[in-house]
Amino acid sequence: MSGTSELGSRTWIWSVKLNYMFTNSRYRMHGVSLHNGVTTAMCHGQLYQQRVKKAFDKKVKPRVFRDGDLVLKKVLSFAPDSRDKWTPNYEGSYVVKRAFSGGALMLTTMDGEDFTRPVNSDAVKKYFA
Repeated sequence: MSGTSELGSRTWIWSVKLNYMFTNSRYRMHGVSLHNGVTTAMCHGQLYQQRVKKAFDKKVKPRVFRDGDLVLKKVLSFAPDSRDKWTPNYEGSYVVKRAFSGGALMLTTMDGEDFTRPVNSDAVKKYFA
């Protein structure tokens, strides 16, 4: 029920009020009494956070990798390089051998050599040849 309805609906507002009643009761258990201004401020803060999250989630596009996709892997070396800012940020072109549901990818080189460890999907980007 919480957060699944539209912004102006009564169900959504009711779930927010329940959340604040729960928060207020938790503070009372520890001997701290919150006055109405504090709970109102907390209510507005949570409403604002939910609006920002909703706006952010609208813009996010999930990246889906499939078996056989060509990808570039981000270079994650911490060794100093003499080229400084001219150092390449990505290496390879690799092929996705297997894509797991949590975002891990098993990669192989173009020659067919397998990586021993999976790579996080945040560290790769699609490569179109």
